[in-house]
Formats: sequence, structure tokens, C-alpha cells
Amino acid sequence: MTAGRIVLIGATNDQRLRAFDARNGAELWSASLPSNANAVPMTYAGRSGKQHVAIVAGDTVLAYALR
Repeated sequence: MTAGRIVLIGATNDQRLRAFDARNGAELWSASLPSNANAVPMTYAGRSGKQHVAIVAGDTVLAYALR
């Protein structure tokens, strides 16, 4: 979960990464992955200070910028 109370889940069999609002469970965003996620999503701050989320799916590492 991020500090902004966003829960990130990639542990599904439909090859998607999803973000949910922890307060009400509403799906905020989803992205298609090249295969099933085989790691827990992680967040980090880039050099610019912008927050990102990264996930491993198959042999691919994907990163998305959070607004």
C-alpha cells in the first residue's frame, strides 16, 4: 500500500496489475502485463521525486509513474 492509501495487486491469473482505493475498494487503474506477475509490486521515488510502481511479470520488469 502506498502512503496515499492505494493498494497494488498483481497476484492474479489474468495478467493485470491493478490499483485500488484502500478506503472504499474501488478499482482506480489497471494495466495489462506480458504474463502473470511473479513478484509483489513495489513503489519507489525516482531522482525527480516522482513516485513509481514496479512489477516483475515473466522475464520483464515494468515500471509505471504515479500521479
